[in-house]
Amino acid sequence: MLSENAGPAHCLRYEEGPDFDPENPFDPALGKSNRAYRGQSICSDPTGRVFLPMVCYQQGDAYHFTRGGLVLMRRDAEGQWLSSNQLYIDPNISSRGLLEPDAAVLKDRRILVVCRGNNTPTTPGRKWMTFSDDGGRTLAPIEEFRYSDGSSFYSPSSIHRFIRSTRTGVLYWIGNICPLPPERNLPRYPLYIGVVDEERMALERDSLLIIDDRGKDEPESLSFSNFLLLEDRDMLYIELYMKRGAAWDVPGWKSSVYRYLFKP
Repeated sequence: MLSENAGPAHCLRYEEGPDFDPENPFDPALGKSNRAYRGQSICSDPTGRVFLPMVCYQQGDAYHFTRGGLVLMRRDAEGQWLSSNQLYIDPNISSRGLLEPDAAVLKDRRILVVCRGNNTPTTPGRKWMTFSDDGGRTLAPIEEFRYSDGSSFYSPSSIHRFIRSTRTGVLYWIGNICPLPPERNLPRYPLYIGVVDEERMALERDSLLIIDDRGKDEPESLSFSNFLLLEDRDMLYIELYMKRGAAWDVPGWKSSVYRYLFKP
């Protein structure tokens, strides 16, 4: 629901195509362009510009949920939404495209975007990154998100998030890192938090802390993922809410919700 102070609603567009017509919501032409879903969060820079990473799809009659690309939407000072170039990844590198992107504005005002990928016969599961150094107008070619020493890490096809601590100013990344090559979405454990090296746009290996991990008697399908992340405005703790014990092969995928606190 829009607030009373909100302006008129309008569609976000990253390419040419028809506008949404509420009188004809199922217009076939509408479904051939500007197909997208939003990323994990919205971020902003000191000038007031707002950035929203989105998963996009190439124009045409065919549609496949797992062939996503990446576009970065930005709102300028006048409130107009504009788009970057579209990026797509070779299916031999990530078999399900670029999914569930999250973005962070770095201290030098570059915009870092990291995406979920999926393993292939030739490429193990990784996270994939790009950046913009011109205020979100242009995204650089996709490359692997690595440790700051240049080495790689394994990560399943799962969500991840950035959060900057108000207390310290440090940018953190939260996501799954596994010791062996993952198979598609699994294993989604352990779940880590680590410091982002903002100059190298990489993860500091020595900063990693385990938020939670699978116990020896817990199912291998356990999932530490799909979490909610925020910062407590009073204590300035990072708070994470997640279902602990949820497993893919448990009927209903049900479990209790746990609250995790991290003091930067």
